[in-house]
Amino acid sequence: MADVTLQWNPTIGYADWVISNSTIQTGDDLETAVILSLFTFRRDLPYGFYGWWGDYYSTTGQTGSRLPEMIRAYYNSEASLILRLNDIIQEALQWLIDTNVVASFTISSNFVQRSVVTSLITAYKPDSTKQTFDFSWAWSQLVS
Repeated sequence: MADVTLQWNPTIGYADWVISNSTIQTGDDLETAVILSLFTFRRDLPYGFYGWWGDYYSTTGQTGSRLPEMIRAYYNSEASLILRLNDIIQEALQWLIDTNVVASFTISSNFVQRSVVTSLITAYKPDSTKQTFDFSWAWSQLVS
Protein backbone atom coordinates (compact mmCIF):
# COMPACT_ATOMS: atom_id res chain seq x y z
CA MET A 1 0.00 0.00 0.00
CA ALA A 2 1.39 3.40 -0.96
CA ASP A 3 1.45 6.38 1.34
CA VAL A 4 1.82 10.10 0.73
CA THR A 5 5.45 10.73 -0.19
CA LEU A 6 7.25 12.99 2.25
CA GLN A 7 10.46 14.72 1.27
CA TRP A 8 12.71 16.29 3.86
CA ASN A 9 14.08 19.74 3.15
CA PRO A 10 17.20 20.20 5.30
CA THR A 11 17.47 23.90 4.45
CA ILE A 12 14.19 24.76 6.14
CA GLY A 13 14.10 21.82 8.54
CA TYR A 14 10.85 20.03 7.78
CA ALA A 15 9.23 17.45 5.53
CA ASP A 16 6.47 18.23 3.09
CA TRP A 17 4.34 16.38 0.57
CA VAL A 18 5.75 15.90 -2.90
CA ILE A 19 3.44 17.41 -5.52
CA SER A 20 3.88 16.74 -9.21
CA ASN A 21 1.49 17.88 -11.96
CA SER A 22 -0.96 19.09 -9.28
CA THR A 23 -1.10 15.61 -7.75
CA ILE A 24 0.16 14.53 -4.34
CA GLN A 25 2.66 11.76 -5.00
CA THR A 26 2.47 8.46 -3.20
CA GLY A 27 5.43 6.31 -2.37
CA ASP A 28 7.12 4.25 0.25
CA ASP A 29 5.09 3.66 3.41
CA LEU A 30 8.14 2.69 5.44
CA GLU A 31 10.14 5.78 4.54
CA THR A 32 7.21 8.01 5.48
CA ALA A 33 6.83 6.17 8.81
CA VAL A 34 10.54 6.55 9.57
CA ILE A 35 10.54 10.28 8.74
CA LEU A 36 7.49 10.89 10.92
CA SER A 37 8.92 8.79 13.75
CA LEU A 38 12.24 10.60 13.83
CA PHE A 39 11.24 14.17 13.06
CA THR A 40 8.02 14.51 15.00
CA PHE A 41 9.05 15.46 18.51
CA ARG A 42 7.60 13.55 21.42
CA ARG A 43 5.01 15.33 23.50
CA ASP A 44 6.61 14.27 26.80
CA LEU A 45 9.79 16.29 26.35
CA PRO A 46 10.68 18.18 29.54
CA TYR A 47 10.42 21.61 27.97
CA GLY A 48 8.33 23.49 25.45
CA PHE A 49 5.18 22.53 23.65
CA TYR A 50 6.52 19.98 21.22
CA GLY A 51 4.77 16.91 20.03
CA TRP A 52 1.92 15.71 17.97
CA TRP A 53 -1.39 17.00 19.31
CA GLY A 54 -3.01 13.57 18.91
CA ASP A 55 -0.78 12.19 21.67
CA TYR A 56 -2.67 14.32 24.17
CA TYR A 57 -5.41 11.68 23.99
CA SER A 58 -3.19 8.64 23.51
CA THR A 59 -3.21 5.77 25.97
CA THR A 60 -0.74 3.64 24.01
CA GLY A 61 2.38 5.77 23.85
CA GLN A 62 4.01 8.76 22.27
CA THR A 63 4.59 9.58 18.63
CA GLY A 64 7.99 10.82 17.55
CA SER A 65 11.46 11.08 18.98
CA ARG A 66 13.50 12.78 21.68
CA LEU A 67 15.97 14.34 19.22
CA PRO A 68 15.53 17.86 20.68
CA GLU A 69 17.08 16.52 23.91
CA MET A 70 20.33 16.02 21.99
CA ILE A 71 20.63 19.73 21.25
CA ARG A 72 20.46 20.84 24.89
CA ALA A 73 22.37 18.00 26.51
CA TYR A 74 26.02 17.91 27.50
CA TYR A 75 28.05 14.86 26.48
CA ASN A 76 31.42 14.11 27.97
CA SER A 77 32.57 12.13 24.94
CA GLU A 78 31.74 11.47 21.32
CA ALA A 79 31.00 7.87 22.25
CA SER A 80 28.34 8.86 24.78
CA LEU A 81 26.70 11.17 22.24
CA ILE A 82 26.63 8.38 19.61
CA LEU A 83 25.16 5.90 22.12
CA ARG A 84 22.41 8.35 23.12
CA LEU A 85 21.62 9.18 19.48
CA ASN A 86 21.31 5.47 18.63
CA ASP A 87 19.06 4.90 21.66
CA ILE A 88 16.79 7.81 20.67
CA ILE A 89 16.52 6.52 17.10
CA GLN A 90 15.74 2.99 18.30
CA GLU A 91 13.09 4.25 20.73
CA ALA A 92 11.38 6.32 18.03
CA LEU A 93 11.29 3.37 15.61
CA GLN A 94 10.33 0.67 18.12
CA TRP A 95 6.62 0.90 17.26
CA LEU A 96 7.43 -0.40 13.76
CA ILE A 97 8.88 -3.55 15.33
CA ASP A 98 6.03 -3.86 17.85
CA THR A 99 3.46 -3.77 15.04
CA ASN A 100 5.43 -6.23 12.85
CA VAL A 101 6.01 -3.74 10.05
CA VAL A 102 9.74 -4.30 10.50
CA ALA A 103 11.49 -7.30 12.05
CA SER A 104 14.49 -5.29 13.29
CA PHE A 105 16.66 -2.24 12.74
CA THR A 106 20.39 -1.69 12.76
CA ILE A 107 21.53 1.83 13.50
CA SER A 108 25.05 3.00 12.78
CA SER A 109 26.09 6.51 13.78
CA ASN A 110 29.58 7.99 13.51
CA PHE A 111 31.35 11.33 13.59
CA VAL A 112 32.75 12.39 10.22
CA GLN A 113 34.05 15.69 11.54
CA ARG A 114 33.77 17.67 14.76
CA SER A 115 30.19 18.85 14.26
CA VAL A 116 28.76 16.33 11.80
CA VAL A 117 27.32 12.95 12.73
CA THR A 118 26.27 10.40 10.12
CA SER A 119 23.53 7.88 10.81
CA LEU A 120 22.52 4.96 8.66
CA ILE A 121 19.35 3.11 9.60
CA THR A 122 18.68 -0.27 8.03
CA ALA A 123 15.21 -1.77 8.37
CA TYR A 124 14.93 -5.54 8.03
CA LYS A 125 11.40 -6.39 6.94
CA PRO A 126 9.57 -9.61 7.90
CA ASP A 127 9.91 -10.85 4.28
CA SER A 128 13.74 -10.70 4.68
CA THR A 129 14.17 -7.65 2.46
CA LYS A 130 15.96 -4.61 3.80
CA GLN A 131 15.81 -0.87 3.26
CA THR A 132 18.47 1.65 4.30
CA PHE A 133 17.85 5.28 5.22
CA ASP A 134 20.56 7.91 5.41
CA PHE A 135 19.53 10.94 7.46
CA SER A 136 23.08 12.13 8.01
CA TRP A 137 22.30 15.67 6.94
CA ALA A 138 19.84 15.97 9.82
CA TRP A 139 22.34 15.35 12.62
CA SER A 140 24.72 18.20 11.74
CA GLN A 141 22.73 20.47 14.10
CA LEU A 142 23.14 18.20 17.12
CA VAL A 143 26.65 19.19 18.13
CA SER A 144 28.51 22.45 18.11
